[in-house]
Amino acid sequence: MLPCQNSTWPKGLARAIILLALIAAVATAYYLHDQHLLYIPEVTILLLLLIAIIPPNIAILRRKDDSQSSSATLDPNHSHRHAS
Repeated sequence: MLPCQNSTWPKGLARAIILLALIAAVATAYYLHDQHLLYIPEVTILLLLLIAIIPPNIAILRRKDDSQSSSATLDPNHSHRHAS
């Protein structure tokens, strides 16, 4: 468990990182295309950078907030009733 797992700022930061990575990739591709330097290796590098940046941040966005469920498991008066 991370120390800041239940805080609200990681999701906003993940959204910002995804947005900035996409903007930077598009701007770089446009600049390289404008300079006639956009070839297969450059496109491959841009795609690999996006693959390295975007999926971990999507995982942060899709993560459920466990603040309610973790407080229920830490409650000493919380009891489970089993069917018998």
